[in-house]
Amino acid sequence: AASRRAEQDRMSAYVIMTVLDRFFTNVHDSVFPSILKSLTSFLKTSACTNAPKQVAYLVSTCAAKNPELSFGPLFDVISSGLESSSDLIKAYKIRVLSGLVKRAGTHILPCWDKVKNVLEIASKSSNKKVRKSGNKLLRFSLFSLTSTWKNSYGVNPTFGALGVPGDIYSLEIDKMWHIPSALEMDAACELITLYCIGAMNTMKSVIEKGKEGSVDEWR
Repeated sequence: AASRRAEQDRMSAYVIMTVLDRFFTNVHDSVFPSILKSLTSFLKTSACTNAPKQVAYLVSTCAAKNPELSFGPLFDVISSGLESSSDLIKAYKIRVLSGLVKRAGTHILPCWDKVKNVLEIASKSSNKKVRKSGNKLLRFSLFSLTSTWKNSYGVNPTFGALGVPGDIYSLEIDKMWHIPSALEMDAACELITLYCIGAMNTMKSVIEKGKEGSVDEWR
């Protein structure tokens, strides 16, 4: 029964994500500002602490539609009052922020100091759920900063008419694909230095201690 319920939950989540993707993909640019305004108002007045993953995907798909217009305002409204919030609200807000940064790409850089501030709040928390949300934010920030993606989907220039081979050397890779910039890689290295290297050294120490080691020490 438990496994059936889990499968139903996964299918429901998949349907919701698919609908959101299709919706924002097809939203006309002239309508998008109104949708962004409504979403911002919703985030200001509501906290769906029982559905952080779903809200995270909602802001993720919205930001992916027009990250230049939406990322900054959404980040500000979600992170507002974070430090003084309860642990329940902190965990919720940081989880939603992790969804926002996952598909932000280079647009994460203008809010870089704010992202680091949220990560610091999460890392210093004594609450496991807050730290877990912070780990998600760290993971998705690194993913966003270091990913390569296709800028457009057109005719594949490596194929000529009627299957005649095209000229692969004519490809303009830098225009077809987004390649992480030096600033993005520097930001990723900063996060790795701050949060990953020390954690890996601690994990190594715990492993070397064998039965005397404590996983809680690493966590």
